[in-house]
Amino acid sequence: MYGICGWLVGLAVTLSVTLPGPDMLGGEAGFEAHIAALKAAADARPDDPEVALRLAQGLGAHGRYDEALTWLKAAGERGAHPLRRELVAGDVHLAAERYEFALRSYFEVASAAPENGYAHLRMWRVLREADILPPNVDKARLETYLRDAGYHVPGRRLRPPRTPMARQLAERAYDALRQGQFTEALEGFTAALSNDDGHPPAYRGMGIAYARMGKAAQARAAYRIYLFLVDRETRETREVRRLLSDAARRRGLAAERGR
Repeated sequence: MYGICGWLVGLAVTLSVTLPGPDMLGGEAGFEAHIAALKAAADARPDDPEVALRLAQGLGAHGRYDEALTWLKAAGERGAHPLRRELVAGDVHLAAERYEFALRSYFEVASAAPENGYAHLRMWRVLREADILPPNVDKARLETYLRDAGYHVPGRRLRPPRTPMARQLAERAYDALRQGQFTEALEGFTAALSNDDGHPPAYRGMGIAYARMGKAAQARAAYRIYLFLVDRETRETREVRRLLSDAARRRGLAAERGR
């Protein structure tokens, strides 16, 4: 579809263009000052798409949807990479809860760059968190697509989740993992997630089990979900980030050797 640049392959976390939150910038006044500075930079560098992309995502995250779309269009006119622009467009649409458009953008990126973990994870997030999707969204097809890419998509969400049961099942699964019973461990983690699909330790354990079973794509997907769900930095999150980084480097080296 599009020519894929090397920086687009792998985790693609660098493709998420983010702005500091207002609390880091002195509240809304600080945020507005930051936006003004970016607009001044955009005027001074009319051929630079990066500033336009940052403006689009920052404005979109703060509910200024129409302004964000204007800067997305400007980014395209300034030569932004099409897939990078689509990824930011997905974030803008998602912030506005325009799920159909968000899913279209993320799917566009994921289809053109199958190794783009960010796009896959965002689709997983929309399907998991959106209470109501537009009727023309083929949810079942998207869920199948994500499962084929290695992502665990629970059949249904429990409200409220049975977290104590999920914790108990995950602990048993870790016991099986330590004993080298990888299939049994995977079944246990899956059972845990059927009780609470947002239980981070189950995704981490699932990633370990998949990795030990030689299923690298599924392991990466489980690790990405784990990092998305954990809201603080821990020894475990640092280890998972290292595993994902090592995997990305190995895939890059393999691609170089294949040329």
